[in-house]
Amino acid sequence: MDIANAYGAEQAHAYFNDCHFQTQDPMCFYGLAYTWYMMGENDKSIEMVEYLLAAQPAGDKFNGHCWALMGANRIWMREFEAAQEPLEKALAYYKKAGHKRNMFKVLVQLGNGKLRAGHLEEADRYFERATFLAISEKVNKGHLYSLRGISAYTQEKKAVALNFAQLAFLEHEEIGDRRAMVDSRAYIAFFQYETGKQKEAEFSIQQAKEMSEILEIEPTTWATLVEAYIKKCEQPEHYKNTVVSNLSEEKGYFLRRFMELTRKKPCP
Repeated sequence: MDIANAYGAEQAHAYFNDCHFQTQDPMCFYGLAYTWYMMGENDKSIEMVEYLLAAQPAGDKFNGHCWALMGANRIWMREFEAAQEPLEKALAYYKKAGHKRNMFKVLVQLGNGKLRAGHLEEADRYFERATFLAISEKVNKGHLYSLRGISAYTQEKKAVALNFAQLAFLEHEEIGDRRAMVDSRAYIAFFQYETGKQKEAEFSIQQAKEMSEILEIEPTTWATLVEAYIKKCEQPEHYKNTVVSNLSEEKGYFLRRFMELTRKKPCP
């Protein structure tokens, strides 16, 4: 879905809509489902994928795409357990097709689902498999390393978490993923703060804000949350309006723990 990633969901959706009406190509219909997913219209995306699967699409790779998108939608909807079966099916189809890069992406998603459900050992097993594929296939490992950092932190391995966050930043920097670079810098700040490096953390979160301004992008939600946590005692109203309002309904294991951590942070 290079078109969607390059031009944005709405512009790509219009392209795939025209493509579908003109050609009836199943890939164009899949493109519509993918862009619905990107826009957060998960029910519509799932319904379109179910239609594609009912029509028994040809080719292992395309079947893999359909099942992978189904699993991604379930994760977006916080239905972490329900994501596993479609993602395992996607992995099996990609394996049959010999598409190792897509296998890598699905393994990362499987690990992500397990991580967010709080099944840390299972998540790490998927991440280990993904790491091997990423190195052998020379795939960018930025998102994978970010997730490995979260997993390590959740297991109280804070120094390891910081190492992975720094590796993730370098991976994102290599491909010029600006938003992910800001996100990674915020993870670095959070893990620095949690390892007692308060000055370094404040510097890193300031870097994340400055990067957002230089790159002319809005600060990521995660960067905003980390800053609100670090400055909770100085700016209590900002903390309440940022952390509490964003995370009060969160179901993911790490973010629930983060919310509890911020709540318990003492202020003089």
